[in-house]
Amino acid sequence: MIKNYDKPATAHLADHIYKNAKMGADSIADALKGIKDPMEKEKIKSELTRQYDEYENIASKAEKMLVEMNIKPKEENMMAKMGAKAGIKMNM
Repeated sequence: MIKNYDKPATAHLADHIYKNAKMGADSIADALKGIKDPMEKEKIKSELTRQYDEYENIASKAEKMLVEMNIKPKEENMMAKMGAKAGIKMNM
């Protein structure tokens, strides 16, 4: 339970943390899909998976805070997600 906080500021921060953590996790998942060389994929898979899990953990904590404040967590809009996917593909 969250106590002694400024609800609007905390909600705003938790919302941004949630959105950014979800985008980070999605970007890592897209990067893993984009690696074509099986040898390269195996070299970095464990590190990317660890980072993915950490982003999901952070998003889960932020989501819990928002739910405790009766706020529905929202992910980043579709255009931002598509831009991130395009950037990852372009750089890979």
